[in-house]
Amino acid sequence: ALFGAGSEQAAFVVLELRLPRVALGLVVGAALGAAGALFQQLSRNPLGSPDIVGFNSGAATGALLVLLHGDPAYVAAGAAGGGLATAVIVQLLARRGSFRGNRLILAGIAVGSLLASVNAYLLTRAALDHAQSAQLWLIGSLGSTERHQILPALIALVALLLLALPTVRRLDLLEMGDEAAGGLGVD
Repeated sequence: ALFGAGSEQAAFVVLELRLPRVALGLVVGAALGAAGALFQQLSRNPLGSPDIVGFNSGAATGALLVLLHGDPAYVAAGAAGGGLATAVIVQLLARRGSFRGNRLILAGIAVGSLLASVNAYLLTRAALDHAQSAQLWLIGSLGSTERHQILPALIALVALLLLALPTVRRLDLLEMGDEAAGGLGVD
């Protein structure tokens, strides 16, 4: 069906249902991989991930607030806002005194744990149908992927990678340690 052989029904299933899911899955996977690599370099921790420092819980809180109490059309904006707000809070908590990577991790774990509790509370207080749709959104699914969603995701990925490209050298300097990186001009 992928190369023209097969029934019309098989072609529909492969080309209209499966192929868009695979393509979007590859784009999203590449974005998550790039974000993870940048985060690991920034945190100087090969095991570092956004969930350790609370960003995932913050994004989930923002998404849940919009899903349960707002317009579902703005869920992505709520998730981005929640993640950014969490990043700012964690950064402010970690910068008290001198900034060190360990302090960032500890502040992130504390904020992430608090927000995970808030998320559980929001889900238990929501109506069953709203809680189920919110849980599906939080887990993620490519089940309703359509062709028109692939190009915007790919454009966003390329744009964000181009924005991140100039920071790669500065992130490499961070691997030398806080004092050496500061001596070389990295804030």
